[in-house]
Amino acid sequence: MNKTYNIIWNAARGMYIVTSELARSGSRAIVSVSASCAVTLLAMDAAPAVAEETRVSIPSQTTTYTLSGATPFVVETGNTVATDIATSAAIVGDNSNDWDLLIESGAVVGSSLTDSQAMNLDSLTGATSVHNQGTITGSNEDGTILLQNGGSVINDGRIENSATYEHDPQDIPQEYAGVYMLNGGSYVSSESGVLEGVSGVIVQSGEAHITNGGMINSDGSWRSYGVEFRDGTYGTIVNTGTIITTASDGSGKIEDAAIYVHTLNDMAVSGSVSVDNSGLMQSDFITVALYHGSHFEVVNRVG
Repeated sequence: MNKTYNIIWNAARGMYIVTSELARSGSRAIVSVSASCAVTLLAMDAAPAVAEETRVSIPSQTTTYTLSGATPFVVETGNTVATDIATSAAIVGDNSNDWDLLIESGAVVGSSLTDSQAMNLDSLTGATSVHNQGTITGSNEDGTILLQNGGSVINDGRIENSATYEHDPQDIPQEYAGVYMLNGGSYVSSESGVLEGVSGVIVQSGEAHITNGGMINSDGSWRSYGVEFRDGTYGTIVNTGTIITTASDGSGKIEDAAIYVHTLNDMAVSGSVSVDNSGLMQSDFITVALYHGSHFEVVNRVG
């Protein structure tokens, strides 16, 4: 399902307005975002225009690959980038340049080692853009992909966190997400792919914007969520695909949700999230859950 983005400045509201439109159906959802996030979206749209011959090819290897320089990168079809050290990331990005990374169909980043991580990407001084057409896999508690200080992920393949949930008697929330975001300015678009883990996407701090035309799936463990916004985080979710979770951990407790917006430990920190849904959101417990003073707006266009 193709989607186009238009970004315009709205002087009355003092922010950029991002309109996302499904080319086939003509339906439109309008999302308000900060200038920094709009710039990220523009960078994402520009990334596919980079000539493929200018990309640096990352070869198959079992040691961490560190992105360096401004040249775009690619993991080509048939290549596997992983590490033989479980707690290390396969690809690390932490530099002052704006760069983008393409994972081609048939390529793999990450491994099945316990506590492995595929990508640890920091956009504090640069802009991260990842376009996945292949498979990105891991089982790290900080996410298969960790986005720090912004960055964007477009997923047209598969991103998975294969960690197995173990019930915690102290009710500590789980963090084994497909994408785990810290410090705001992040954008995730899973247009035709699959994104899954104990939770699909976790926003730990700051601002984030998520669009889904494919599937975001949690494994249904107790306290697992398709998309989770924590501790005063804020942003938007536009769903035209499927966000689903099914309880299956055998603990005898069910507390899962397709979308969960909350603060931890009853902290008096207020977040704000808006959801525009024209797809399917499903859970065995609560489809959309709001706790502890967060602000929430849902526009449901189906059912």
